[in-house]
Amino acid sequence: PSYSSLDWGVWAFQDAFDFRFFDYYANQNAEAVVEALGNLAPAKVSATVVHFDAFQKNPMGPSWADDGSPDGFPRPHTDHDLSVVRFEKTGDGSPRDRAIATLFNIGQHPEDLEGYDLISGEWPEETMRFVDRTVGGISLFTQNATGTSEVERDTYHNVHDREVFDHVQYNQMEWAARQLSDAVIGDVTAIRMGKPNSDRSTRPY
Repeated sequence: PSYSSLDWGVWAFQDAFDFRFFDYYANQNAEAVVEALGNLAPAKVSATVVHFDAFQKNPMGPSWADDGSPDGFPRPHTDHDLSVVRFEKTGDGSPRDRAIATLFNIGQHPEDLEGYDLISGEWPEETMRFVDRTVGGISLFTQNATGTSEVERDTYHNVHDREVFDHVQYNQMEWAARQLSDAVIGDVTAIRMGKPNSDRSTRPY
């Protein structure tokens, strides 16, 4: 919420600050860190990178300059790397029992929703929920290239694969999350099986 920050950029939207909320938020974060430190365990880590562009586009797009020369960027030109890092406890037990966390990174700005005045985690939160329930552990999402990657508007994919995600509400937002989570889950499965990713890079445990 905007009232958790004194940042001038945030205050362009809401010029109010709630110290009670800020104090609560800070204490919850501190307690989480202390709890995590108390539960440290030996772990192993593996990572892989795959291509993903199901709902991405370059928001600037192609155009023409004042002198008539080509300007801007083609719609597909953005970072389509989906990086997945998997953390598991060492030792015996099922993969779900050993699961600690899944960290995934992709360049994508969440802009599927329009209005309704609701606080929402958008597709990043939905994706993490799907991944958590399937492979266990806690999912963590980080972004890259967000300035040059927004949700697709049916602008460049093959006509048989085109989908609309830009500000078209919850159904499409969850569908975007489902596609991304399936890719993340597939990467975790490949990591567990020790299956190398032939087209890009994989680092075994």
